[in-house]
Amino acid sequence: MSCIEVKRLLAIETSEQACSVALMMGAVSDSVAIDKFDMVQQLKVAPREHAMLVLPMVEQVLAEAECMMSQLDAIAFARGPGAFTGLRIGASTTQGLALGMDVGVIPVSTLMAMAEGAWRRETAERVIAALDARMQEVYIGGFERLSDGAWQVELPEQVSRPDQLQGCNDGGSVSYDLGIGSGWIYEEALQAQLGSMRVEMPWHCEAQDVARLAWGDLCQGKLLPPEQALPVYLRDNVASVKKP
Repeated sequence: MSCIEVKRLLAIETSEQACSVALMMGAVSDSVAIDKFDMVQQLKVAPREHAMLVLPMVEQVLAEAECMMSQLDAIAFARGPGAFTGLRIGASTTQGLALGMDVGVIPVSTLMAMAEGAWRRETAERVIAALDARMQEVYIGGFERLSDGAWQVELPEQVSRPDQLQGCNDGGSVSYDLGIGSGWIYEEALQAQLGSMRVEMPWHCEAQDVARLAWGDLCQGKLLPPEQALPVYLRDNVASVKKP
């Protein structure tokens, strides 16, 4: 006899200019998600205000969903790449909440969550997500959506000059549908390596897409302990680099 239970997943995204928090709730039967869920999200584009916004947003989505903190099953967060301070805020908030509630965490790639948003909004199946990394570099990754809904990495996540990408051939080995994100300020250099595609800016990662990517891991119990809620910067020397 199958066992059906309701799972509740909180998601936090603070890796760039937008700050967002989402709560995803759905039924699970024998570790398999039933194709129906509810989503509540708060989002605000407010650079340098994430530390003030994120906890009130958590309270707002929980109140809107009529969910208590103690009912949460896990917390997902955008682990990067992205802005150094924003990633630290997201990871530390996730870690603190998860420790307090004794629940596991699920790290999600910021760039892959952006690709998930492109699928949700425009059914784009081959996506290049890029963020402006400053110092004339981009955080970038390329993804292709498979028939089962999973994303396959086609261009490895990296921080690079836009004309020196690693892991792609000139002109592009994959035909991409859509380029998204602030890194596309270097559109000419990127398209020269990746091939021609439609570009959309601005484009923000959203917590609801972090939740959508993390949902399968929650249903299957693939959780990390709270102390492993750690950011991924890609740029090794980010803490010592002076602002241009």
